[in-house]
Amino acid sequence: MKKFSLLLLRLSATVLVLAFLGTGARVQIGDPPHHSVLRLSWSHVGEQITRKLTQDELDALPVHMRPPDGIAESTPVPYRLVVKIDGHSRIDEVVQPGGVKGDRPMYVLKNLELEPGSYEVDIQFYPAEDFPEAKVYRMNRQIELDVGQIRLVDLESDRGDLTLK
Repeated sequence: MKKFSLLLLRLSATVLVLAFLGTGARVQIGDPPHHSVLRLSWSHVGEQITRKLTQDELDALPVHMRPPDGIAESTPVPYRLVVKIDGHSRIDEVVQPGGVKGDRPMYVLKNLELEPGSYEVDIQFYPAEDFPEAKVYRMNRQIELDVGQIRLVDLESDRGDLTLK
């Protein structure tokens, strides 16, 4: 009989703890949001500017030190991120490649808080330096935002464009 009472006590305690956790999970902390968010989130492996060695530079190197493709150095290309909302500039900054040598991806992680409504959004992501071979990404479109809504802008490099999700 004592074992049954102990089992019933443990079961009751478990039910109470679970009920408390379930109720606590539904409690809203703080005020509900009164704004919307346009989130820019992507990574991009940037282009590299390469320079071929001249014939004189190649001749000056021992044969075993000559690069097989003749390329002496590569410099990572930083990108400029420009975001305009209804024609007003909200972001204009240079995004540098990561890593000590600049050989790692670039990361864009930005949240723009906006009032609910309709907006003309123009986002450009292009090389900060003159590099004609580098890809230019752009999205220009009308978006509708509701209260508390988060819309994501992502860079899909395989498709070559910025997309709104």
